Amino acid sequence: MLQLRTQALPARRRQLFSEQTEVPGPQAADAALRFGAVEAGVIVPDQAFVEIVNPNDFAVDVSGWQVSGRAWSEIMIKPSFVIS
Repeated sequence: MLQLRTQALPARRRQLFSEQTEVPGPQAADAALRFGAVEAGVIVPDQAFVEIVNPNDFAVDVSGWQVSGRAWSEIMIKPSFVIS
């Protein structure tokens, strides 16, 4: 426990707050997604899906977005969900 407190945590703190990390900057205002394949689940209802495609050269945060359609009830995308 002492090693964790004296070595690992300080190094991680430095990495998060002073070094370059993978934390993205603000999302672009013109971020756009498109729909790819859509399977309505007519033949097999449990296999309905919609593919969301990111044509951008940056990741798009879709946290809190909602998708709804005839074949399924409304789907709320979970927090911290990013499409690369």
